[in-house]
Amino acid sequence: MIARVPTWAGDLNNFNVKNVGVIENKGIEASLNFVPVKNENLTWDVNVNATKFNPKVTSLSQYVDSSYKIPVGSISGINNYIQAISVGQPLNAFYVYQQVYDANGKALEGAYIDRNGDGKITEDDKYFYKSPTPDVILGFSTKVNYKKWEISTSLRAVLGNYVYNNSASNSSIANIQANNFLSNTNTSILNTQFATTQLFSDMFIEDASFLRMDNFSVAYNAGEFMGKGTNLRVNAMSQNVFVITKYKGVDPEVFGGIDNGFYQRPKVYSVGFNFQF
Repeated sequence: MIARVPTWAGDLNNFNVKNVGVIENKGIEASLNFVPVKNENLTWDVNVNATKFNPKVTSLSQYVDSSYKIPVGSISGINNYIQAISVGQPLNAFYVYQQVYDANGKALEGAYIDRNGDGKITEDDKYFYKSPTPDVILGFSTKVNYKKWEISTSLRAVLGNYVYNNSASNSSIANIQANNFLSNTNTSILNTQFATTQLFSDMFIEDASFLRMDNFSVAYNAGEFMGKGTNLRVNAMSQNVFVITKYKGVDPEVFGGIDNGFYQRPKVYSVGFNFQF
């Protein structure tokens, strides 16, 4: 496991790249291909697959103490990290404060649970909460050929993965007017109404489970449209058709589990004509 570790413990300004430990990744993967219908006019192919894995840090090397938490996952600001690597924890688990809410369920700004009971809120009150690693990844694809028609689609479901919504956590009333001009901010501020940013609250770790249709296509083979030896095939395709998710950010599928400026995936529509003479 390669990671950037501080030259001295607690010094987040100077790093060295080291082989700092061992990751254990256990899981299972299964795939099923079958043809429910096949006759002279109709063929239906189906593929279903499922993957489950669980990467954990089992040990750290002599470069860091076994109880040390290696900060990873850079976010807004200078030397701010939202994830940590530690023995016994999922890889790149989020390391945050536990948010306090009022009786109506509204988050209280700057109020966090004193987890170690020392009467003050410090780094020692942070805890590991959720992980960008999904519980299970599911895939489904199918293709139907009926006479001269062909219809196909593929979908993916990722369940149990979490994303840190840095766009929401970096929003505050103070950010609306900065440097003497108005600026846009995330709509989450309408609910939180935080005067200043609260980057390390666990309320910004969101369930990013989703179902996405990656593509859908329809094709028609017109056959010999200009005499013997010719052929015409017409096809239409759509990519990134839809996404179903409860995640409040732009897209639940972000690399590393940190959403801090992800550029939205486009929807692509195309039509093709294939001529053979």
